[in-house]
Formats: sequence, structure tokens, C-alpha cells
Amino acid sequence: MHAHVNIWRLNDAGNSGSDRISREVADLLRQQPGFHSYSVVRTGDQEVVVITMFESAAQLHTALEAVQGQVRENIEHVSSGKPETRNGDVLFHLDRFDEGEHAPR
Repeated sequence: MHAHVNIWRLNDAGNSGSDRISREVADLLRQQPGFHSYSVVRTGDQEVVVITMFESAAQLHTALEAVQGQVRENIEHVSSGKPETRNGDVLFHLDRFDEGEHAPR
């Protein structure tokens, strides 16, 4: 599994509690082959960390290219510029669905 992490600095417009942009990006990502997970974590008043996981680095790269326009269009007015980014192989990941439960669809 491969992960991509964005650390976004938000402007005043990004302080809203709305998750509209995150939901729109998630809907696009989940349609891509190899999708595993997408999480958005508010780590400060003007910061969010976005963690996206796919089965392979190639699938992740293709998916990020596919949503790039949507992200750029929606995030420009709420961010203070480009995010800090990190990429890498996932060494360990566990969620409740790994224990035999099925994720809701």
C-alpha cells in the first residue's frame, strides 16, 4: 500500500467547518482503481492534513492526476498556497474493517 500526505495551510475562508470539498474529492478518488482510504484531519485552526492511500504507488499517482483539477479549482480560495507533501510505502495500517467486517457502501 502507498500513501500520499498533504499538509494544507488554510486562509480565513478555510476556517469553516464545511466538508464539501473533502466529500467531492473523496467521491472522485473512490472511483479510481486501487483506492483504499482518504482522511482529512484538522490539526489546527488553519491547517488540515490529508492522507490518501492506494494499493500501489502507480495507482495513487494516476488517481492524484485524475483529481488534480478538482482540487485546484476548489482549494485555491481556502488555502494559503501549495501544500507540503509526503509520499511513501505504508509500513502498517489497521482499521476496524481489517478484522472481518465489511465497510459500508
